[in-house]
Amino acid sequence: MNRHLGFTGTRKGMTHEQIGRVDELTAYDFDIVHHGDCLGADADMHRIARANGQYIVGHPPIKNDFRAFCDFDEEHLPKEYLTRDRDIVHDSELLIATPAEMEPQPKGGTWYTVRYAETLKKPIVIVWPDGSLKRINL
Repeated sequence: MNRHLGFTGTRKGMTHEQIGRVDELTAYDFDIVHHGDCLGADADMHRIARANGQYIVGHPPIKNDFRAFCDFDEEHLPKEYLTRDRDIVHDSELLIATPAEMEPQPKGGTWYTVRYAETLKKPIVIVWPDGSLKRINL
């Protein structure tokens, strides 16, 4: 049975510590990775998933300003940012988030997606910039 991982992260890209930790968390437990096709952390996750041989599903934004245009195995039609963020949560068993900050923020797509997943009681792993973890609903 295929296991689906959802991913959300900062446009600034992951830190070296986040990249290492995300690779450890995702390399063996997930067959399919869903991400939002933005520059930064989504593109970093794409490289990790591709190197690990995982099937990658894209949920691109309707605006191309920050789009990474990754090469997906499967790509959904572009949608508004928050709509596609909710789709990633719905399509996944676990959400991994890699924020730029060391504490939750009131605004931003990464934090919107984390809060949305929390309302659905989805399992979430936040990988902080220093590589430490926070587990929610696990």
